[in-house]
Amino acid sequence: FRINLLIVGIAATGAAFVPDMYWLIFFRFLMGTGMGALIMVGYASFTEFIPATVRGKWSARLSFVGNWSPMLSAAIGVVVIAFFSWR
Repeated sequence: FRINLLIVGIAATGAAFVPDMYWLIFFRFLMGTGMGALIMVGYASFTEFIPATVRGKWSARLSFVGNWSPMLSAAIGVVVIAFFSWR
């Protein structure tokens, strides 16, 4: 888990200081790799530490939030960009 966080952190820091688009693509690829691993490790850790009696309920809640978050964040982004500049 910590290694994945380190990969994402280093890649995000590197992406903030890139000189051109090719480096940005490289660092964003690393970030995606690290985040993909974090999602899997997060679900595995979640099921390991939640008691079996309530695991189904909490797994459903986690899946609900995880599935609706991209759509909600895109909608919020549209509103923010409409009222403010993207910078």
